[in-house]
Amino acid sequence: MIILRILVSLLLLASGPAAVAAPHFPDLYVMRHLEYRGTGSHARLSEAGANNARRLANAFGNLPPPAAIYTATEQVSLDSSAWLAVELGLYPKLFDPHKLDALMGELAREQGPVLVVASKDFAAEIIARASGKPAPEIAEDAFDQVWVISSRDRSVVERSLYDTPRQNDPALGSVRRDDRAAPSPPWLDEGEVAER
Repeated sequence: MIILRILVSLLLLASGPAAVAAPHFPDLYVMRHLEYRGTGSHARLSEAGANNARRLANAFGNLPPPAAIYTATEQVSLDSSAWLAVELGLYPKLFDPHKLDALMGELAREQGPVLVVASKDFAAEIIARASGKPAPEIAEDAFDQVWVISSRDRSVVERSLYDTPRQNDPALGSVRRDDRAAPSPPWLDEGEVAER
């Protein structure tokens, strides 16, 4: 038996490195966190960002809603996904945006579709890794886009989250404000809830 194991090991070594298949991901929806104010750890959603977070559950149109939500540990990413998570009855899975290899492994185990929320640079890198295509350029003021990566062929489609004008563009007129109270799930920072 030992000799057979040694022979099999030698045959595997002699045949060269095996081709490693790319991981198979479910349908992925990748978005940048919503509009914010402040910087660094003090950044919080702006009024426009909070209003758009309230509307996020209706923003996917004819796409199936996410079965899981992964959100970067930044507060603005958590806040961006809070309403959707509450409305779908999901508990967001937190990831360290500096450990994208671990995130990609977790996403490959999901049954999908999965929403991933992160800052623009990390969102671009996640899109590139999941699709095998170059990272998209995400404009500094682009807060209303979602990139849909197909599980079938890894194609990427960029969609607008909202059919209405962006709220931070005064030239487009005002958009009705949603005054519902903010959700207070345990993973949402209490200070942010108090601010709303």
